[in-house]
Amino acid sequence: MYVRREAEELLNLYVEMFPSVAVVGPRRSGKTTLLQKVGEQLGAEYVTFDDPLELEVFNRNVKEFLQKHSGRFLILDEIQYASDVGRKVKYIVDVEKRKVLMAGSSSVLLSKEVLSFLVGRVGIVELYPFSFVEVERARAGNKHLYPQEKEALSFEYLRFGGYPEVVLEKDETRRWHRLRMILGLSIKKDVAYLADVEEPSVVRVVEALSRSIGSPVNFSSIAEASKLSYREVRRVVDALLGSFLIFEVRPFFTNPMKELVKSPKLYFVDVGLLHSLTGGAFQITGPSLENAVASEIVKSGLKPLYWRQKTGTEVDFVIKQGSSLIPVEVKRSGGKRRGLISFIKKYGENVEEAFVVKLEGEEKEKVVEGVKVKELPFWRFAELLRSYAGSPSGSGRQR
Repeated sequence: MYVRREAEELLNLYVEMFPSVAVVGPRRSGKTTLLQKVGEQLGAEYVTFDDPLELEVFNRNVKEFLQKHSGRFLILDEIQYASDVGRKVKYIVDVEKRKVLMAGSSSVLLSKEVLSFLVGRVGIVELYPFSFVEVERARAGNKHLYPQEKEALSFEYLRFGGYPEVVLEKDETRRWHRLRMILGLSIKKDVAYLADVEEPSVVRVVEALSRSIGSPVNFSSIAEASKLSYREVRRVVDALLGSFLIFEVRPFFTNPMKELVKSPKLYFVDVGLLHSLTGGAFQITGPSLENAVASEIVKSGLKPLYWRQKTGTEVDFVIKQGSSLIPVEVKRSGGKRRGLISFIKKYGENVEEAFVVKLEGEEKEKVVEGVKVKELPFWRFAELLRSYAGSPSGSGRQR
């Protein structure tokens, strides 16, 4: 079953704009499926370097490889197994005038060994696990979902996350098994290797991060909890970021002397991974709801920031839209919004609207200091995000 992805439109645009496109993101997020779908529309030839014969020919002689695959569009999957990828793709697009779409290990595709050869020649599309809107699409198809059905679906999404194979799996036990498999495989094949740290130590870092959701990262505390050195923890965190298992939210400030705290906050790219660390025993807590909101903002192609003053007053997320600012507070049951009010008072002329995101309940609206503050359940906020993400939706970069 193919579920249309929000990033598909962006990928098609980049195919027109650039001679090569790299699709990056966490393992099992659907990169191969998306490339094969777009490839069908383009009439592209799909080659995976999981095939040792294809890999051997590509590594030995790229001209011989191209004689075997003569189409204008080439999809090269599992690119991390091939040698001298950047130089060879540059030859394919510059000399042979072919179009190349690539997927594989994100850390390899984004490395200087590859990108240094493709400056100005490659568009980068980031593909994450399903957003809530994509989960609605996967579950409903052409059927209209009523608000109470969307809210029920949001509880499931907030529990298991959006990895495609997890969403499409109906058995709960198998869902947890799939989530633990995805996390374990990513740690073993990507993070431990990139960080040069043993797997059990990586797991301790991941567990420590799961307990600090919503707080600026304290590497010294994580080093103590994981029994690693400060430098080793930094290597593990960098590898987790490079593998798209976590992402960082940087502070928003205009005056660094007043709006302090330069450390980022770290969130899991998918809330299902966060909950898999509990072995399936969990609650949708304030921090896990905050993680889900942060992830949803990123999946929509937007960049969240956070705001905190020396006094401790804070807003969970700030979204910049040109000169406009959109503050977002996450409150499991709605209600108090002291930080939001402080932010509006400080930056009111740049704030047109603000949001309080809660787990469930009715929508409410209140005017604070001349700014509309909308209190919304998670599912409704997730849908509204698409109107801010622009068109085409998805996250992309150019190199």
